[in-house]
Amino acid sequence: MKSLDTLIRLQKWQLDEKRRQLSDLRQMHADMAAQIDRLDREVAAEAALAVGDPMLGATYSVFAQAASDRRDRLDGSLREIEGQMIAVEHDINDAFGELKKLEITKQNRESRDRAAQSRRMQATLDEVGGGMVQRQQVAAAER
Repeated sequence: MKSLDTLIRLQKWQLDEKRRQLSDLRQMHADMAAQIDRLDREVAAEAALAVGDPMLGATYSVFAQAASDRRDRLDGSLREIEGQMIAVEHDINDAFGELKKLEITKQNRESRDRAAQSRRMQATLDEVGGGMVQRQQVAAAER
């Protein structure tokens, strides 16, 4: 039973690690989405300035191209993180299923142990009761 407890503790630790990893990936995803949003706002602000100032209009295309390249990289990173999140979620589901199997196995073993102990106790009580009946019969026969 002790080895099963150790396996359960290890499985819980692994499950917690996967959950932490998913939490970190979600935070990275949120940060990346915020960066994309900030970049989109910067591009919109620069576009508005470029329309009003012909000097800025000449350099806007370089800025827009660099921003577009950066957004593409951020989008790629975002998709990569999403893929990692899906993989970790599958790992979490697998680890949770394995943990439940171990916990159910432990419960079944404990239940079998309790039933065996109950049978032993009942056998002892039956033996004691049988001895008492025998003594009573001997005592009744002696009278």
